[in-house]
Amino acid sequence: MKIESKGAKVFQVVDVALLSVLGLLFLIPYYLIFIGSFTDESAFLVHGYSLWPSQWSLEAYGSVFATGSNIFQSLVSSVITTLSGTAIQVTVTTLTAFGLSRRNLFGKKALMLILLFSMLFSGGLVPTYIWIAGKLHLRNNYLAVILPGALNAWNCILTINYLRGVPQEMEEAAKLDGCGCWKMFFLIYVPVSVPIIATITLFAAVQYWNIWAEPTLYFDSNHRNMLPLTALLREIIQEDISPTGGNVRGVSETVKMATVVVATVPIICVYPFLQKYFMSGLMLGSVKG
Repeated sequence: MKIESKGAKVFQVVDVALLSVLGLLFLIPYYLIFIGSFTDESAFLVHGYSLWPSQWSLEAYGSVFATGSNIFQSLVSSVITTLSGTAIQVTVTTLTAFGLSRRNLFGKKALMLILLFSMLFSGGLVPTYIWIAGKLHLRNNYLAVILPGALNAWNCILTINYLRGVPQEMEEAAKLDGCGCWKMFFLIYVPVSVPIIATITLFAAVQYWNIWAEPTLYFDSNHRNMLPLTALLREIIQEDISPTGGNVRGVSETVKMATVVVATVPIICVYPFLQKYFMSGLMLGSVKG
């Protein structure tokens, strides 16, 4: 039986206490917004934020999902962007990591330097816009917000480190059985890489779900229905544009909070399904190599 030292016990107590306090600091604001979204607007203006609604009301959600509201269109846009963007990024990142994890790859050091450089520096907003909108002609196209993130350098490095830890004996046995690169990738490496693939899938899904700046650049006013929820949420909160698209000054606070809840709940619901892979994949991908 392992006996922990007194210092280790003190550390665990302090660690749990500190993380609990930080967890509450992150949770309480969202809880107040969630409760506020179910509060009657007049009662909210009188009592402000509270731990329990002083007067229950679904009026805010009625406004959010009213006929003519852009919420449904934005939700569909977010789903399209997230699913397609995540699928493309995970595929490109995993294939790139598989190639860069080969020990005998020609020019491997130069390619790794390029990958690291792309993680630290970007081309800048103006050159990127000129390339996407001017050269590729992708304005008002979902690919304008999907393709720039097709290869995520950090996720790729995590995956490379994870794949390097796969026993060489498995690869040698596959080669003896006549497996080529593609067959080896799909039959050997993908099945044993489920934790890291689930981890980068979660990262990619959060990245694409929360995207808002790029859609406002590449989708004009005639394609406002293509804006994802996060971009629409920004307009509602900062510019007082109603969910139906009208420039109504003074959109109610409860409607804004209801929109925040609608925009955040879907991605929060994804976490429990990938949580069991998340920490194991992240830790293994960070330390192997």
